[in-house]
This record gives sequence, structure tokens and C-alpha cells, in this order.
Amino acid sequence: MIIWEVIVPTFLIVFLGYAAGRAASFDLRSLSNLTLYVLTPSLVFHRLYVSRLDAGMIGRIAAYSGAIVAAMYLVSAAVSGWFKLREQDAVAFRLASALFNVGNMGLQVVVFAFGEQGLTYAAVMVVCHVLLTNTVGVFVAARASLDRRQALRQVFALPAVYAIALGFLLGHARVPLPPTLLRPVELLGNAAIPVNTALLGLQLSRSRAAENVRLAAVVAGLRLLLAPALGAILLRLMGFSGLPLRVLLLQTAMPSAVYSSILSQRYEANAALASAAVLVSTLLSALSLSALLLLLAG
Repeated sequence: MIIWEVIVPTFLIVFLGYAAGRAASFDLRSLSNLTLYVLTPSLVFHRLYVSRLDAGMIGRIAAYSGAIVAAMYLVSAAVSGWFKLREQDAVAFRLASALFNVGNMGLQVVVFAFGEQGLTYAAVMVVCHVLLTNTVGVFVAARASLDRRQALRQVFALPAVYAIALGFLLGHARVPLPPTLLRPVELLGNAAIPVNTALLGLQLSRSRAAENVRLAAVVAGLRLLLAPALGAILLRLMGFSGLPLRVLLLQTAMPSAVYSSILSQRYEANAALASAAVLVSTLLSALSLSALLLLLAG
């Protein structure tokens, strides 16, 4: 029942995006910017405004997000060293292992699995992951050659950073917002979830999995099996329980982020490997996420 209610609808949206990408030409950069600068910040602001999530929980989610990305990066660095990968391959391998698809796919799965209650925790984790991707991810992709000021400018240029602060402050101060302002923000936020999921399908329609299948399968194993196992340990150690634990663990089990391929392309790492890892891990996640959801429901 869970598979039909959560996994099948999610992958149907991904497939429709994939089919659309094969049938027509889309400007992925513009669509990605729309979700990053308009839809996702609207979702984050609205969820924090109406839910009034406490600052302590936001801080713990941020700490967990950093810890799990760091843990997966260290593991993937060790594995890539064991395989003796050349630098371009190693960078793509680490990015695809450490960065996971909390936005394009994770939000939709959380909504289907846990409804509106789980969405607030998931939205905060999405913002934290976007920040990590645009700082740590960029540094890794550029082999630490990017100027620190440039990286910081990128972080503070993201509207989602301010959406967290503004939604939290206005919500906790109980500042009433007129429906003429709040309703459009809510509608834009609601659009973020299906648009992000369809966008994943569009991006996958341009991926190539014929190359680097062996390494892509290793990345998929790290992402879909090891990451949730490490996540379960970290979440318990950090005091999470109940719905927050289940939401964050489900987010942690998501496949490789499409952005790992984008960064690999931008900084001349092995983009083909990163793309293959995204495609293979996304396909295999239909099985791994189904199993995890059954465990979480038990």
C-alpha cells in the first residue's frame, strides 16, 4: 500500500518530466533558477510562518545536515582512494556520494508519506542542503581553488536563507499577514514540490548511464544503503525521535543530487560519471525507498 501511495506517484511525476524532456526542448537553467529563487523560498517561508518551528529544531536540522554530508564525503573519499581514481573521477564520485536529492525528489516523497506535518522539517533540510551544496560542494568541485569571498557571496545571494529567517521571525512574533500576500506565497510554495520532481525527470532525460556503470553502482550503494544507515545512527545520537527522525532519515536515503553532475560539468570533473550515478541511484531508489518506508511504517 505504501509503495502505491508514495513511490509510484513520485516516480510517475519523474517519468512525465523525463518523457517531456525527450519530446521537447526545455531551458533547464531557467527552470532551475525558478525553483531556486522563487518556488523553494516561498515554500520555506510559508511552512516556517504557519508552523512556528522553534529555533532549536532548525539548528539541530542544520547540524545534522552538515554532519551527514561530511560523513558521506569522508567515506566516499576513502572509497575513491581505495579504487585509485584519477582526480577528475574522484571529485565526481565524492560529489555524487555526498550530495543527495532532498529537493527535487525528497520533498515529494515526504509529502506523500507524511503529509503537511512532515513538510516543515523537510523544507528546512532542503535549505540547509542547498547552502552546503553552494559552499562545500563548490569548494570540492573546484578542488578548493575557489575564492572564499566568492563562495560566501553565493550563499548570501540565495533567497531561501532570508526566507528561513523571515518566516521564523514573523511566525514567532505572530505578525498577521494579509491574505493578498500570504496566499500567493502559499501557492508558489505548493508549486515547488511537483515542479522540482518533474524537473528531476527533465534533467535525467539528458543523463548518460552507458558510461561508468560500475562506479555509478558503487555510488548508488553508498547513497541508498550506507547513507541511511549512518543517518539513523547520527539522528539517534543527536536526540531526534518521532516524526522529525523519520522525515530526516527518509531525506537522507534519497539518490544522488542532480547538482553533483552540474558541478562536475562546471569544474571539469567527470560529469559523465556524476550523471550516471544520478540516473542509476534514482532508478534503484524505487526499491530502497520502498523498503525504508515499510520499515518506518512498522
